[in-house]
Amino acid sequence: MRVLGFLILFLSCNNIEHKKSTISEKQEKSKADSLNLQKITQSHRPTRGHKDTVLHLSIEDISTDGNEVTATYVNDTLRNAIWEIYGESGQRLIKYTLTRDGKIDVVDIRSSYKVPPPKVKSKKDVIWSKSLYQLDTSGALMTKKIDTNLLLVFPYFKQNVPLVLNP
Repeated sequence: MRVLGFLILFLSCNNIEHKKSTISEKQEKSKADSLNLQKITQSHRPTRGHKDTVLHLSIEDISTDGNEVTATYVNDTLRNAIWEIYGESGQRLIKYTLTRDGKIDVVDIRSSYKVPPPKVKSKKDVIWSKSLYQLDTSGALMTKKIDTNLLLVFPYFKQNVPLVLNP
């Protein structure tokens, strides 16, 4: 009888460990999928030097998988913003930097999957693209030869992230 009790206890513990390892494997895969994007974003993070205010917000109606904007203000004026958009078919990171002459420099990095996300096995299953362009504060393109589809999200950004904070 003791052997049977020990055997049941042993099997149930192994089953718990198996569930934990399956969950852990899924979490690791998810982390690996976004690892390249995280490495790229490290060079685009706001500097930790002179800043007055940092806002973290999410913009509605952009992606069902979520998004986050980190906006850095100096003297109540937007200096840069990093917008991470997550989607079922890929991810997008947009860095807006306001220049001294009133323009906005944009670094737009996108990833998309060649295969459905559960079947992603390696870096070869992900397509990366990067675009550099410049806008004025109204959202008008200042750079030639760019896919205008990239500009479709800027009105949402401008509507939700103030260029100047109210006193």
